[in-house]
Amino acid sequence: MAMKMCDSDAELARRMFIFSCFTGLAITDMEYLTFGHIKSAADGQMYIRKERQKSKKVEFIVPLHPIAKTIIEQQRQLKAVKEEGNNTDMDNRLIFGPVAAEVC
Repeated sequence: MAMKMCDSDAELARRMFIFSCFTGLAITDMEYLTFGHIKSAADGQMYIRKERQKSKKVEFIVPLHPIAKTIIEQQRQLKAVKEEGNNTDMDNRLIFGPVAAEVC
């Protein structure tokens, strides 16, 4: 997690790769993942609840590893800064959507 890329597209690809390693999500499921898919259980454990993009009828529930949580929070902060004037509800925004990141 310590290594950062200077190219925003490479940094997004790096974050998505690390996220997929800790969640097992397919690339297409990550592309359509919104902040609204992140839920919290009664015990405080965070998890992803979403239907698979490929089959549409299969729902999955994946507990979030602390590193995956960190990536989601980084993306949330990045979206909040980049889309300050946007009135769209954060729950409907794509986590790994096309927002250029100024990394270096």
